Amino acid sequence: MHLLALNGHPRSGDEKLLRELAGALRDQHVECGTSDFLDLGLERTVEPLTSASLVMSQRLHGAIVAYLSGGRFLMLDHHPKCRAFVQHVSGSTALCAPVGAEDISTALSAALDPGQSLDREPQDYIGRARRTYFKDLTHV
Repeated sequence: MHLLALNGHPRSGDEKLLRELAGALRDQHVECGTSDFLDLGLERTVEPLTSASLVMSQRLHGAIVAYLSGGRFLMLDHHPKCRAFVQHVSGSTALCAPVGAEDISTALSAALDPGQSLDREPQDYIGRARRTYFKDLTHV
């Protein structure tokens, strides 16, 4: 298992949570490595998100990268935008669990279900974003 902190902000970042979660997992004899965006940089941060068998992210951008790379993801939603993204691409909120939930087994089962399908394929989503954000640019 590998834990990755995406937000390196000194006050509101993920570092403290990363250390606490890693410590709790190690106390349970679960081997895990840790890294963070500030040390890895963009390219080396994207690689574990695109190659993971499952990305469980509280950060919207972590879930977006996993989704766009065709990977499985589970969104720990802390903001309406997180749930809205999952609803938009999957057609349901089955891949969401509230931050701090006592039990995320239902969302975890949905994320790991080989039959789980998305309403929007990543390539369709990329095309829609391109049309939306670059519609006035002739060179795109």
